[in-house]
Amino acid sequence: MDKDTLLTTKQAAKYLQVVPITIYRMIDRGDLKAIKVGTRWRVRWEDLQDYLTRSTSQPKEPKP
Repeated sequence: MDKDTLLTTKQAAKYLQVVPITIYRMIDRGDLKAIKVGTRWRVRWEDLQDYLTRSTSQPKEPKP
């Protein structure tokens, strides 16, 4: 896909194998960048890939 391709929240959810409400929560928390077009949210393909890179490359801190 082109880096500027816009995905619906449903498409983003399907790609990440989660339900769409999870995408909305990620947007609300600021974990995933999104663009509001009218009343609908859209996620750029590049932003989705950036989210995956950030979430998979951070080592987990051991709990004390």
